[in-house]
Amino acid sequence: AFGSTFEEFLQIVLMPEDYIINRRRHELNGALDWKNTYKKLTRSEKNTFINLLSNNKVVKEDIKKVSSNKIKRLLSHYIEFNKSIIY
Repeated sequence: AFGSTFEEFLQIVLMPEDYIINRRRHELNGALDWKNTYKKLTRSEKNTFINLLSNNKVVKEDIKKVSSNKIKRLLSHYIEFNKSIIY
């Protein structure tokens, strides 16, 4: 359930919370895109991504600060999820 390697575990833990809790529901509407994009990150991009997530809240300004399109794409999953909770 939590991956068979540390890297798989880390990938799961870094996903948006709703993707983890409701994996089946999000399999075709976000989680698969998130996983595929995450797997394409370089080591440096992963470090940047983890640092951004360590603030525990992703805002649009975070996306604007990042130069990597892959990280921007990943962060957008957190923004969309937060919007669906607020509205």
